[in-house]
Amino acid sequence: MDSSCSSEVEFECLPLFRVFKDGVVERLRGTETVPPSDVPQNGVVSKDVVISPETGLSARLFLPMTATPTANSQSSSTSTAVVSSLNPPSPRSITPTSFLSPRRPTSSPSPSTTGGPRSTLFPFPTMTRGTLFNGSLLTPVAKDPNPGSTTTPNSIESSSPATAPELTSPTKWRCELELPNLLILWNYLCPSGVHNLLFDPAVDTKLSILGCGKVLIFVAGKDVLKDRGFCYYEAVKKSGWGGAVEMVESEGEEHVFHLFNPDCDKARALIQNASLHPKLPNPNCKLPLLIYIHGGGFSIQSAFSTSYNHYVKSLVAEANVIALSVDYRLAPEHPIPACYDDSWAAVQWAASHANGDGPDTWLNNHADFSRVFFAGDSAGGNISNTLAFRVGSSGLPGVKVVGVVLVHPYFGGTGDDQMWLYMCPNHGGLEDPRLKPGAEDLARLGCERVLMFVAEKDHLRPVAWDYYEKLKKSEWKGTVEIVENHGEEHVFHLMNPKCENAAVLMKKIVSFLNQE
Repeated sequence: MDSSCSSEVEFECLPLFRVFKDGVVERLRGTETVPPSDVPQNGVVSKDVVISPETGLSARLFLPMTATPTANSQSSSTSTAVVSSLNPPSPRSITPTSFLSPRRPTSSPSPSTTGGPRSTLFPFPTMTRGTLFNGSLLTPVAKDPNPGSTTTPNSIESSSPATAPELTSPTKWRCELELPNLLILWNYLCPSGVHNLLFDPAVDTKLSILGCGKVLIFVAGKDVLKDRGFCYYEAVKKSGWGGAVEMVESEGEEHVFHLFNPDCDKARALIQNASLHPKLPNPNCKLPLLIYIHGGGFSIQSAFSTSYNHYVKSLVAEANVIALSVDYRLAPEHPIPACYDDSWAAVQWAASHANGDGPDTWLNNHADFSRVFFAGDSAGGNISNTLAFRVGSSGLPGVKVVGVVLVHPYFGGTGDDQMWLYMCPNHGGLEDPRLKPGAEDLARLGCERVLMFVAEKDHLRPVAWDYYEKLKKSEWKGTVEIVENHGEEHVFHLMNPKCENAAVLMKKIVSFLNQE
């Protein structure tokens, strides 16, 4: 190694960062970022705001597009290889999606369907309150709204990307063929064979986690695929899935007859059954505000990191809330308490919109300041908890903090303590009240509810449990609940957002945010 100062390490905190003697900080993870998006992603748009030009404090705002008309999504069916949906859309709230085989072999239709609308009647189409329908293609889409991405899988209660897949004579083609020939066609388009779950989802052992609330299946009396439709209907009913499934048979009709004779009585009846009359959100009804503080040992990650951008966006889509994700200054360049001061400044900036005359129109128009929540993971959990103490001590005019979510929070007492001492050299050491709040601080916690998560294999677990017990026994008048993620590591939900326990964690947070 070069003996110059620039290559000599002064302090190393693996796997987060190392500091060289010339003051250069090398971050070892959490450096990838993504821009905001004014195009709805999973029904959410985002933008970045500067809170303090002096300190560089900024944040990312996330807004769900629930005030716009419902968009239904209809995948082009008939044959996977024959018809595209890029035709002029009918004057209904439908967003067609396009895919074709064999130029894109089957296995691509499902990701294509979730990759974003190709045409739409609305400027802000959203799958959050939308409906997927048409054929067996939509079954894997309903189970995974964004295959190949990091989108969190949805259980039926927490699902938002799809409200109700409607399956019209389940198939992927429009060919007047007998079943044996259809099997040949499928094998040609999808060499994986007829036992592929895309072709025969009735054998899927994961039907119980369909990501929607309702399924409506249509079969035609003379359709060669009628029996397969009934088979799928029975499989869904017996799967243990918690939603509602209904079967409608168009007696005496052929496969997709409604496309070829749309004015006949039975086609009209089919369309009537498929027509949705959802309860649209009241555009004048404001949404809860979630202020999210990212983790990363006070020293890595940001509100713009790929993982946190995705996670907060998913929370917004699932819970139907507005979120302000704070991009605080990082240690060690900005020693503690910079991260706490920045987060409090962000809370005060958000509160400046409580009367509807703040600098940001999204918060003025859509945030309900009587329903504000703080949330964070790891170091962000500690900061969120400290923010609640500060609200209880100093007050926050015009704002009611209802609850705080602490995911695998850091409260010291572990091997990470040397990191804390290095980043916070001029304060109370390991007895700092942000790590070990006293009884008076606990009694002043400025919220009504606290939801905590600990992971079984997390080294922070024992200290978090200890904090839970102290808070429960304190003079604080609120309610606290703790949930243990069995078999999981620290912040596993960010590393593996598609796993079952991550979905359970998400569902629990969504329920907490929406609790009346």
